[in-house]
Amino acid sequence: MHLALAIPGDDALARHAQVVKLYPSMAHLQASIYLSYADGLSGWHEPGESLKLLVTAHTTTERLGLVLAHEYTHAATFSLGAAADDMPWWVEEGVAELLAPAAAAPGRGRLEWPAARAAMQQRARAHGVVDFRELADFEGAARAHTDAVYDQGRAMAAFVRGRHGDAGLRTWLRYLAAGASLEDATRETLGTSFADLERAFRAEVAPAR
Repeated sequence: MHLALAIPGDDALARHAQVVKLYPSMAHLQASIYLSYADGLSGWHEPGESLKLLVTAHTTTERLGLVLAHEYTHAATFSLGAAADDMPWWVEEGVAELLAPAAAAPGRGRLEWPAARAAMQQRARAHGVVDFRELADFEGAARAHTDAVYDQGRAMAAFVRGRHGDAGLRTWLRYLAAGASLEDATRETLGTSFADLERAFRAEVAPAR
């Protein structure tokens, strides 16, 4: 599978035999995470573990490819550094949401910033823009904003790539995966504070009236 954010020079990921496990029901998949897990899902991945996918009689090839690409993008992100799983939740999911469609269907193109901005503008009109601090912790306040974790996270990932290219997005992720705070990683790799980055993002997707 080709990933748009493939990690050039990182041969370890290419050499690694990634195990994929298929589960026939959501209940089976949920129980494989932990017995009390109750959120709906179609895939799951933790660093160093197998990719877990829900596959039922109703799962289409297209849907399976998209979920596989999403979860494998997590594997690629986790390979960037030992602290990758400590990234803000919206970063992990936003990058996977941004890159998975092109990985699942090469040739369809990627979600570039103009298209991502239009989608986020529509979401902002309906739901507003959530403070990114509220989208950071999987076990915290972000659980009340799951849709925003994915949609707003994807838009911000596209915004960063639109301004700084794939190399800028990749370097930003490497700093985060090495354990840098969101503020330090943003200042060191993007040349701005995260507060200023968020303000610029909001000005694009939800301009003041």
